[in-house]
Amino acid sequence: MLLHFVFVVAFCVLFKAQATLCIQCNKCHSKVSWDECIKFQEAVNCSSIFNRCLTFHKILTGPNGKTQHEYQKDCYHDTSCRSLECKNSQCNMECCNTTMCNDGITKLSNEIPILSPKDNEIKHHKKQKENAKKKPLECYLCSSAHSWEDCHKKQKLDKCPEQLNVCTTYHLVLTLPSGNQEHKYNKGCWHDKECSNERCRLTDVEVKGTWCDMRCCNSTKCNRGGIQRNTGSVALQVIDSANAAAKLNQLSILTAMVILVQLVSGTYI
Repeated sequence: MLLHFVFVVAFCVLFKAQATLCIQCNKCHSKVSWDECIKFQEAVNCSSIFNRCLTFHKILTGPNGKTQHEYQKDCYHDTSCRSLECKNSQCNMECCNTTMCNDGITKLSNEIPILSPKDNEIKHHKKQKENAKKKPLECYLCSSAHSWEDCHKKQKLDKCPEQLNVCTTYHLVLTLPSGNQEHKYNKGCWHDKECSNERCRLTDVEVKGTWCDMRCCNSTKCNRGGIQRNTGSVALQVIDSANAAAKLNQLSILTAMVILVQLVSGTYI
């Protein structure tokens, strides 16, 4: 047995044989339990027609209503793993394609499970995404008219309603009719379609939103900090950014002119 195994391994290494010629699987059979099956389990070298390791548990119901279990591990073929054998009975069939990969046991299921490690990985990631969708988004919630520090002192975690799918952080500067300015620092749940420039603009003609920075992100607790750039944000908008850029450009030109005059007059330090 050992000599045969060494020969097969050497053949695979030296001649780069296909995995279908080299796969080894656990083999056992029981009508009592997995414990009994594993007790007599042995490693076997599969013949060239088999390219999968099988783990199989099936429940048969007789005419008298009595049930009988069948537990099996063996070499198998991938086309048989895709068969409808488990569709019409209570059973679970698992197939894998690496040496000795059927070391564990199966649990009863109504579906034919994965056929390869790659399929298993895809299924795992899909399940993670489904679980993530089921969990409600959680965002930090706070509001302040003074500062981010004050907002953070009152900050709490809030579960978002299903229709709100992003966390928002925004800083709004209001110019009152008197000319005074008021600040609003806010965090909470929001909708991604409302993360736009227009969302920060106010319709009240008496109170104008002169500057606003709104940022949204789509993962739980992602709006923990204040306004900081986040490459994973859904949206990043600054109100009147064009006007702000124009004013900055004008200021730069004015500063340059003042320095030039000082240089000419000899008063520049």
